[in-house]
Amino acid sequence: MLLTEGADKQGPTYPLEGVRVLDLTWLMPGGFATLMLADFGAEVIKIERPGSGDYWRDEQPQLAGVGARFAALNRNKSSLTLNLKHEKGRAILLDLVESADVLIEGFRAGVMARLGLGWHELSNRNGRLIMLSLSSFGQSGPWRDKASHDINVMGLSGALELSGGADAAPAVPCLPVGDIGAGSLMAVVAILLALRQLEMTGEGQAIDIAMLDGLGLWLAPSFFEMRASGTPPRRGRHHVLGGAAWYRAYRTRCGGSMVVGAYEQRFWSAFCNRMGVPEFINQQFADAEVQQEMMSRLESLFAARSRAEWEAVFADEDCCVTPSYDLAEAFVSPQMHARKMLATGAGGEAAHVVNPIRLAGIEPRAATPSPTLGQDSAAVLRRLGLDDEAIAGLRREGVI
Repeated sequence: MLLTEGADKQGPTYPLEGVRVLDLTWLMPGGFATLMLADFGAEVIKIERPGSGDYWRDEQPQLAGVGARFAALNRNKSSLTLNLKHEKGRAILLDLVESADVLIEGFRAGVMARLGLGWHELSNRNGRLIMLSLSSFGQSGPWRDKASHDINVMGLSGALELSGGADAAPAVPCLPVGDIGAGSLMAVVAILLALRQLEMTGEGQAIDIAMLDGLGLWLAPSFFEMRASGTPPRRGRHHVLGGAAWYRAYRTRCGGSMVVGAYEQRFWSAFCNRMGVPEFINQQFADAEVQQEMMSRLESLFAARSRAEWEAVFADEDCCVTPSYDLAEAFVSPQMHARKMLATGAGGEAAHVVNPIRLAGIEPRAATPSPTLGQDSAAVLRRLGLDDEAIAGLRREGVI
């Protein structure tokens, strides 16, 4: 691994300090992956289109003049603008590859090769390079060229059909599970494994990560359940997909909700006794008709009191019954506070959500703000030996 130039050796040593990452991605999947690497010391150079950059830069709402979602994903990174359709832009990227450890790209399959920046060209410049391609469907197969977003991949994986009510269209997931869970996190794991393999073999490699593949792995328990039962699980009918009285949310009088996750029999028994319906205890795994009857009764009971009242009822009963918080409530909860999940700014305001991974003696590094578009272009190019006059010329030509 290459040491990051200018790293402060007096401060904490982060696990990925010295790893240089070229980030040719935008929006969520790649941005979240490189955020995870940057938080633990990797030098991430975000390569963006001159003049526009990442799509999320200009999206509303904004914080300090930049899209809020862009700000959330791009701390601890630098920004280099580079026109990869220009011959000189491609030449600069190839020069950067020589001192990089990882290149992650999020183009459609084949785009890097058509630009003359495919694995063959990159590995010829640096045989130790790890190149990771992150896309919806991967670099092969009949769908490799399809346009898609998280919701499309969720739909094609079978995951979307598991979300929502029984008699309605599938519900849009509240989180981009395909983007982050099956895309970003799989990419991070792959990069860390490849860096370990690089230490052992001295050789880089090209890695193909598809969000659809990742969702397939995440759905393995449901797939095996389908194999055992002979039928796919159905939303609103399967016991953990809204079809059981003991695993769902119930609306309260004030418009809030209480969440019941009384999966184990002892929790269900405690819940039923506290709700005043002991006759339900032996009906936990009854058929769909009985489940519906229990749900209807519980809906009426929960609707008779406010969420605060129900919180008090279950405050001393350990049976997996909790309030459903909105986002504002969740991030000021005593648990989030105790876990130090929000970093504060100079004025005491919440600044960003902290990376939850804590290693022995090391926490994620203190965050620097997301970079302005191209703010580090000159510094990165000077590292390649270009002087101010040459850099100014590249600006005039639209290369950076």
